[in-house]
Amino acid sequence: MNFTQMQQYLNGVFQANGYNPARVNRGQLHTTTVQVPVVHLANLMISFPGYKSISNGCFDYLVQLHQYNVSHIDIMYEINGQIVRTPQDAQLMQDLLVDIAHNWENINLALYRRLSFTYFTLEEFVECICYIAMQEEFNYPRPTFIGYKRPFYSYLEALYAAIN
Repeated sequence: MNFTQMQQYLNGVFQANGYNPARVNRGQLHTTTVQVPVVHLANLMISFPGYKSISNGCFDYLVQLHQYNVSHIDIMYEINGQIVRTPQDAQLMQDLLVDIAHNWENINLALYRRLSFTYFTLEEFVECICYIAMQEEFNYPRPTFIGYKRPFYSYLEALYAAIN
């Protein structure tokens, strides 16, 4: 999927499950879990409604990989840890992040096989980034906010922090 297709798909899932952020209360958090389609091999699910649904009425959801919750922080730790272990891969990691930001899931993974992660496969890493970035687009939509670009700033910050 590309960015727009993923956004439309998720809107359809929310609508099909009667998810209305305007009516969410604390007792309804994460009552629905759906396995999501991915381009690369990853057992990815989303669980909704999420916490931001309560506070700002957006389509907030939780990304889960193999039933473990995945957040921006997890991605940042993976990036930082990978570059601390192999600083020579910093440019390759930056290229991967920029490639995902521009092409979403539609990237050539063979270009990035040298990268290794502690808690993710390369495929899982890419898919988690896409779904987490889309979550930010729902929570902080452009043009008023910076949307899906927001997590990429954090990911690049984790990369640069590891280099320095």
